[in-house]
Amino acid sequence: MYRHLSRFLTDNNIKNYSIGQHEGKCTEPFVIISDEGERGISGYSLNYREVDLIILYPLGKYSQLEDYIEHIKDVMSGYSRGKWTREMSDIVIEQNKEAYMLSLTYRIYRGI
Repeated sequence: MYRHLSRFLTDNNIKNYSIGQHEGKCTEPFVIISDEGERGISGYSLNYREVDLIILYPLGKYSQLEDYIEHIKDVMSGYSRGKWTREMSDIVIEQNKEAYMLSLTYRIYRGI
């Protein structure tokens, strides 16, 4: 799942990393792919993985953050295996990365 989603984001010019992979301060926007585990729909055999796309955006550029969030959502709307759950976290400041941080939650279905 991670490789497929990472390749999709890379092919769409979105820098992305796994948890703990990015080092240093945030100097340009990027996404961290965080696998939140497998879930199932009660009464059905359909399983999916829940994935958080954690967005980091450089501090001091708050006015541009909303456009980047919309760009991520637009790109992900073309990812046939995933569906946005409409869950978006609050924006917080990640001091160590010197970045704004928030997450979008997606369901990634297998075999679609």
